[in-house]
This record gives sequence, C-alpha cells and structure tokens, in this order.
Amino acid sequence: MSTIYYISLYLLIGACIQLVYDMIEKYFFEREISRFSEYDKLTSIILWPFGLVIFLTSFFTAFINRNKDD
Repeated sequence: MSTIYYISLYLLIGACIQLVYDMIEKYFFEREISRFSEYDKLTSIILWPFGLVIFLTSFFTAFINRNKDD
C-alpha cells in the first residue's frame, strides 16, 4: 500500500469520528455554546488517536476498578 492510502485512511477515520461527534452533539445537546469551531474540528480530525487512547485508557481503568469493588 502507498503512503497516500494510509494518509487518506487516517484522515477518513478522523472525519468519521468528528461526524459522529457532531451528530451526537446536535441531537442530544440543546446548547450551541459547546460547538467546535472549524479550527477545532480540523485539529480533532488530525489528532484523533490521542483522544481514542485517552478514552480507552479511562474506560478500561474504570471497568477494572469497578470489578475490584464488587
């Protein structure tokens, strides 16, 4: 596979994640004060792996700690 393919795939995944976030924000939250600007959206499309790592780390940490309390 070529480098262009991997870059395109990386940006496509970021755009899809941003699209899902925008849809969730639009349909479930009434306030428009928390909407991302165009710069913020571009930044989140480029830096999506960091957010994914933070989410997964927090999720599994909470899941493991929940099982220890039982």
